[in-house]
Amino acid sequence: MNRSLTIAATCVRLSLLATLLIAPVALASDVPPRIANPAEPPNGIVTYDLEELWRRGEENDDLFFGLVVQAVIGPDANIYLLDTQLNEVLVLSSAGDLLRSIGREGEGPGEFRRAGDLMLTTDGELGVVQRFPGAIILLTPDGVPAGTILPGDPTTGGRDFLSGARAVDGGLILSGAHMTRTDTGRLRRNFISLYGSDGLERTEYFGANDEVDFSSSEFNEVDVFFPGEGHWNVGPDGRVYVASSRNDYEITVFAPDGVALQTFGRAYESWPRSPDHLERLDTGWKSHRRYQRFGVVQTFAKHEPDILRMEFHEQEVWILSSRGVHDQPAGVLQTWDVFDADGHFDRQVSLRGPGDGKRDRVIMLDASRLLVVSGYQDARDALDGTGDDSEDLEYATPVEVIAYAIR
Repeated sequence: MNRSLTIAATCVRLSLLATLLIAPVALASDVPPRIANPAEPPNGIVTYDLEELWRRGEENDDLFFGLVVQAVIGPDANIYLLDTQLNEVLVLSSAGDLLRSIGREGEGPGEFRRAGDLMLTTDGELGVVQRFPGAIILLTPDGVPAGTILPGDPTTGGRDFLSGARAVDGGLILSGAHMTRTDTGRLRRNFISLYGSDGLERTEYFGANDEVDFSSSEFNEVDVFFPGEGHWNVGPDGRVYVASSRNDYEITVFAPDGVALQTFGRAYESWPRSPDHLERLDTGWKSHRRYQRFGVVQTFAKHEPDILRMEFHEQEVWILSSRGVHDQPAGVLQTWDVFDADGHFDRQVSLRGPGDGKRDRVIMLDASRLLVVSGYQDARDALDGTGDDSEDLEYATPVEVIAYAIR
């Protein structure tokens, strides 16, 4: 990353007067061409077997995980794991050996709390995305603090919330929300935006306003959807891909300058949540501190989001759909939809191996390796305060990180 970005962004405070007036729509003026694809891939389903390479965090292991949410391969070929509960980045060799831990909890240089994402800068530094107050904490692979990026304008009543970041030439693409206080709550300008090398917000690819009234005692899951986490990514050519609708399998592709180039997707039937699933969601929410303290009622959507994750392997776009985790044959962890660089549905890839594709987190390291964070959803529910109070956490299965080769 350009060092001037770190210095300038640390000092800059962004004005919200203009952005709050923007309507909740992508900024392209013309409707981009749409590539329609059938429900079934022309080249069928390819099954890849997962061959275990190593695992860490077992019951007798001296390495303990809280909640691993992201992993990247560093310029030194080591694997960097972000643990949002323990507030640290664990550095493992390609063979799974623990080399060191970098970062720690706090507010000083190289410190963070409740981070949500991890990225590599174009200079080979690590960027830890702290959710709130929003910040990018930069670290060298050896753990030396390398600066902090602080978007937002505290003079307007708050700081930005950040959910994700990707580095591009000349800056960062961030997802999050500009937040300002109102008389009865707060106003959020949700965004997926490019920040320039001078630390200013240059281009908003997609945005939406969301006004929250703290006096209200209920909200609807569908109404608060924004594609800030898992529903966008940056391709190898710098184009930005956004799945802007919760239950419309469609991705909009933006040029780096913000022009919408095209949309693509496929015929898709949203995955319905069963009554038992909805009941579990409701039970989990009623154990949440926000419900316990304020009595806020949440209405859950009757369908899962169509698109859950988006990854890139060379020039291909890999999409994990809700059916890719729910509607699976025995022995298949997950099935990903694969599109070519032009948005044409090519094939599906089934990952055959142990685990629970709905509860475990799969992190693609590259085209030949992936990590499975087993026990991920249970650990996340416990951290968020939405777990089942009847569960004895003392005897809960520990979080494990398992590396697999994709054969």
